[in-house]
Amino acid sequence: VNLMVTFLVSGLWHGASWNFVAWGGLHGLYQIAGDLLRPARDRVCAALRIRREALPWKIVRGLWTFALVTVAWVFFRAESTAQAVGFLARMATHLSLSLDGITGLGLDWKDLLAAGAAVLVLLIADLLGQKGSVRDRILAEAEAILDKGRAKSEDKTTEGQDSKFKGNVTVSFVLKDPVRTKRHLVVPAYRCEGGGEVVVAITVNRGGEVTAAKVVSGGDESMREAALDAAWKSLFNIDMSAPERHNGTITYLFIPQ
Repeated sequence: VNLMVTFLVSGLWHGASWNFVAWGGLHGLYQIAGDLLRPARDRVCAALRIRREALPWKIVRGLWTFALVTVAWVFFRAESTAQAVGFLARMATHLSLSLDGITGLGLDWKDLLAAGAAVLVLLIADLLGQKGSVRDRILAEAEAILDKGRAKSEDKTTEGQDSKFKGNVTVSFVLKDPVRTKRHLVVPAYRCEGGGEVVVAITVNRGGEVTAAKVVSGGDESMREAALDAAWKSLFNIDMSAPERHNGTITYLFIPQ
């Protein structure tokens, strides 16, 4: 209810007319319907094995969102709700995707070329916005080659729980949905006499690099500093199907010397 009221008020803010109210109400309805249908969408995606980060799925979502928002903006642009309904009715009954049908709306071929060029620019800008992800993947691949010899000496991982390193510090990690494996799990250089467990919350990108790290529990200042430094230097497998911000934890058990 609060969400719908917010959108209705935002419509009234643009003008005291029912068409602005309809514009705000439609956006509120879209948001509420999206929240209510999220579990159903999750089940469908799981049943059809749809990867939400896959490009085709992003395109479908983008086109669907564009269509819904366009319908709402018809009400915003129209002089009245009756006029908006009339526009939508004509769109539904006189829709033509032929060149003659499109140019009949008032756009000649020059306008269409300009519109196509604008869309192309937006697509290029969006791809450039993802440059960081591509860069992360390339750097991670290079780092994986450099670490290949070191990785061979480490134990294999199972069920997302890394095998533990024996010595002054025991290290384990958890990254699930999907399960990630280690490429290089740094063991802290710890020389203090005390012992204890330190848990570090981490965020890993698709390239396997740690992009955020924060100590969430345990240890004294020396142990926490050593654990945090080791977490930042750790690397995991490259997985382009994983979330861009994949959250997990690394646990460091400092053994008293």
